[in-house]
Amino acid sequence: MNSKLLIASLFSAVTLAACGGGGGSSDVTAADASGPSTPAPVFAPAPAAGATFDAACPDAARKITLTNSTISGANTSVTNDNVTLRVRFPAGPATVMVCPLGSATAGFPAVPAALTALLTGSPAAAVVATGEFSSLTNKQLDISFDFGTQTADAIAAKKIVAYTIVNGAWARTALATTFAAGSTASSRVVTAPIEQAGFYTIE
Repeated sequence: MNSKLLIASLFSAVTLAACGGGGGSSDVTAADASGPSTPAPVFAPAPAAGATFDAACPDAARKITLTNSTISGANTSVTNDNVTLRVRFPAGPATVMVCPLGSATAGFPAVPAALTALLTGSPAAAVVATGEFSSLTNKQLDISFDFGTQTADAIAAKKIVAYTIVNGAWARTALATTFAAGSTASSRVVTAPIEQAGFYTIE
C-alpha cells in the first residue's frame, strides 16, 4: 500500500521596523501566502537576573524585529544616534528583537550595580536584545566617536571593549577594533565584531 506524505511549508514574516529618530517609520514584510495563517510567536520570558543582559529596546528607538523567519543570509543594519549595528539573518527560523543605543539616547539602559566595579570607562553604546540574538551572524558594531584633542597615535591605540555576561557574571573583553574617518577631523567611526548584547566602551 502506497503511503501518502503531505508536507506543509509555512514561512513566517520578517519585519524590519524603523521608528522614531526623525526618520519616520517603515515596515518591510516578506511572507509566503500559502497555508493557514499562524499567530506570531510570543517572546520567551526574560531570564533570571544575572543570566543575561535583558534590557529592552526603547519604544522610540529604531530596531530590527525578526519573527520566526526562514529567510536566510540577508544583511541589514539599524542606526540610533551615533551607533550602527550590522547583522546577517540566520539560516533557520529565529525570533529576535534588537537595537543599538548611543549613550545620549533616551532609554539608554542603566548600568547594573554588578557591573559598576568592573567598568574602566563610560559606556559609549549598548546593544539590547530579546530572543535569539545569538542566531544572528556577522554582528558588527560601529560607533561614531569624537576624540577631541587626542593625538592620532592615542586614537589608534583605542579599543572597543565589551561588557557582557559570561557564565552568569559580567566580563570585560577588548575587541579587535578598526577605525575609519569620521564626519569631523577629530571624529572616527570605530568598528568591532560583537557576539553578545551588553555595554560597549571605547578605551
